[in-house]
Amino acid sequence: MSDLDFYAHVAARGDVLGVGIGAQPAEWETTLGADCLDTEDGSLLRRDYGLVELSFQEEGGAWHASG
Repeated sequence: MSDLDFYAHVAARGDVLGVGIGAQPAEWETTLGADCLDTEDGSLLRRDYGLVELSFQEEGGAWHASG
């Protein structure tokens, strides 16, 4: 898959390798691996995989991908 095809897929479908908005951090780690940088600030978590950067919001004790 070319870079452009990857970007178009993510923009159109909102997922990376089948994992998308609403998924837990563990689901992303299973799919993309543990090699990432996590930055937590209160109820917000940013996970940076380099090409892919995710935002999670904590609600009711669970983290859900929000962007």
